[in-house]
Amino acid sequence: MRHLRVRRLTSLLAAAGLAIAGLAGLAAPPAVAASSEGTEFWLVFDANNIGWGAQSLMVYVSGAVGTTGVVEVPGLSLNYPFTIPADGLAAVTVDPTARVGMGLYVSVGGQTTESRAIHVTAANPVTVYGLNQIAYTTDAFLAYPVDALDTRYRVVDYGQLNGLVGILDITAAQFSVVASQAGTTQVHIEPPAGSGLAAIDVNLQLGEAFEWQTITTATGALVTADKPVAVFGGSRCANVPPGVAACDHLVEQLAPTSTWGQTFVTFPLATRTGGDTFRLVADQDDTTITIQKSTPETVTLAAGQFHEFMADEPMTIQADKPIAVAQYSNGTTWDNVTSDPFMVMIPPQEQGFTTSTFATPTTPFPLNFVNIAAPTADTAQVTLDGAAITDAWTPIPGSAYSAIAQSLKPGTHTVTAPTTAQTIIYGFGDADSYGYPGGGNLARIATITHLTIDPPAASGPIGQQLCATVKVTDQDDQPVESANVDLTLTGDIDQTDVVTTAANGQAVFCRVLDQAGTTAITARQGQLTAQSQLTWEANRAPRLNPLTIRVPEGSPVVLDASTATDDDGDPLAFAWDLNGDGVFDDATGPTTSLPPLALVGDVVEVAVRVSDLTHQVTVPVTVTATNVVPQPEVDPVGWLDVVTKELLGDGFFTDPGADSWTATVDYGDGSGPQALALDGKTFLLDHVYAKAGSYFVTVSVSDQAGASTGTVTVEAVVPEVIAQAGVSPMAMLLGLMAGGLLIAGGTVLVSRQGLLNTAGRPAL
Repeated sequence: MRHLRVRRLTSLLAAAGLAIAGLAGLAAPPAVAASSEGTEFWLVFDANNIGWGAQSLMVYVSGAVGTTGVVEVPGLSLNYPFTIPADGLAAVTVDPTARVGMGLYVSVGGQTTESRAIHVTAANPVTVYGLNQIAYTTDAFLAYPVDALDTRYRVVDYGQLNGLVGILDITAAQFSVVASQAGTTQVHIEPPAGSGLAAIDVNLQLGEAFEWQTITTATGALVTADKPVAVFGGSRCANVPPGVAACDHLVEQLAPTSTWGQTFVTFPLATRTGGDTFRLVADQDDTTITIQKSTPETVTLAAGQFHEFMADEPMTIQADKPIAVAQYSNGTTWDNVTSDPFMVMIPPQEQGFTTSTFATPTTPFPLNFVNIAAPTADTAQVTLDGAAITDAWTPIPGSAYSAIAQSLKPGTHTVTAPTTAQTIIYGFGDADSYGYPGGGNLARIATITHLTIDPPAASGPIGQQLCATVKVTDQDDQPVESANVDLTLTGDIDQTDVVTTAANGQAVFCRVLDQAGTTAITARQGQLTAQSQLTWEANRAPRLNPLTIRVPEGSPVVLDASTATDDDGDPLAFAWDLNGDGVFDDATGPTTSLPPLALVGDVVEVAVRVSDLTHQVTVPVTVTATNVVPQPEVDPVGWLDVVTKELLGDGFFTDPGADSWTATVDYGDGSGPQALALDGKTFLLDHVYAKAGSYFVTVSVSDQAGASTGTVTVEAVVPEVIAQAGVSPMAMLLGLMAGGLLIAGGTVLVSRQGLLNTAGRPAL
């Protein structure tokens, strides 16, 4: 099972005259943070060649059903409402006067601030592309929404003296900065070391764009602002490489340095036989970059430095710190094929999408292509317009990726991959070209300093879904959203995957295995790695030791098997055989009961069956009755004849068992123990004392089965009634009563309290 935040990128690019028919089926997803989709954009059309013939500025907007919006140039009071039909495309033509810097000439100064920025708003998330076209000099760019912008950039452009007399100004490198927030935005531009350019500060208002054209490259210049801005880089009409005809317009919107990555894969542009030009730009000092190709190359760059080279083969580019990678198509005379320069920023592997939808211009580009890079293990599942790609993929050295270039007919196309893939769309015409990335995430991956997987190991039974959580955080331990994390699984599951972090910086991935086995997982984000392991074990039977239950004779019997456990965490079911017939149909649940056992030593054998999802175990249960000692009790009040001194009393004893019992009594006057008759579990005390006194009466009851004896001792007080002179019989009566006696018919009822005579003195 793949747990991916699948993003569908709908990016439609067309030249003037692109047919709208046949676009049904293209749909934009809901807004996703930190990606090339959004609802508000600020962009600019930089200066193009002076040129001749047809020219146009086009803004292409694709999105969900019925999305409405506006393309406007506030500084020129231009306003172009649009409505996107179902799964369709809005192609908005913008007045060519919206280009910035067309009046600049490097030879007399190449800086300008103009209120010509383009503002695009939409009711629902959309993808926006720009096409800047003059005959024989065209390029396109992917626009980034306002919520993906930041305050720190490095310029990537292209410009060197080309040696062709008279066209110095039109081959200038250039970059532009667009304010995206209300109020004044303060911008500082620090040119790269050795460029000979001086640092400048620029204040921009919303809707303004600052453009700087230079006779040499400004690649590596640092652009910082106190509010988020959009930055574009390229050239009016560059010769790539220098001195090679023909020149062509170059442009890309540049990603903030916070979104730069460390791992890139590249693939040669189709039809080109002499290779492509690359620039690698460092953001930090001591950035070491390794270029994996047939002849590996390693370079170390300072902050703002770049390395330019030519390559005609697939490559993996890895850096120990964040970098930017630009790929340039060379001039048509470089290898004498139909082509010309364009510029495309290669998305880092860490910022890929799973689906890209795009369209090619109908004119003047008869040759259109898409370069696709995807994990090698997933290439069989990558589709172009719903069909599997049957051509051979080329492995990219130093990576787990492969790539392929596919020819495209004019119109709309969709690339879908099971994991994140990289798409570069481009085309060639007569001394003309265009190119742009197919979109991607814009997570702040350059800020990531920590990558973890929790738990580092997980286990469970065969068939159970096991999960782990990837988390990425920055140096302040804050989560980083929308970061792609590559997963490599080896062992009993052997595959690659990509997960994308949510707002909490976390992404959960899960797997299921239908056999016992172990899979090791390596997560990678840039140069950070973390490991985890998932282990599936054969399902284990429940565990319950034989139950031995001892209960007092005559007491209720509770059978409890709730101590059963299952190492796999499976739910348990219980069934009881209580009558010994071998059928477990007498009770269910972990507890049940039996009738009391009547006599000590009685034994009952029953059984419980415990079942999980796979196994069942039968456990014997032995119930044994234990003895209960008889417990006699004597009524605390007895009857005493004060004349004859005869004590009468009664009592009882408790014993829940079905025993037979014997009893004795010792009246405490020296006559010794004597047999005491029992009537069931009651008895009668009857004894004549020879004289008054206090006597301790002990009753003992023994059970035969348990061979145990219980006793109770009470005190009997036999008063001596002495007639006193001057005391009437009634007064004596009242005195005895005050001492706790009740006289009735000549019989005295004796309590355990001491007796008082009529004078208030103790009687004994």
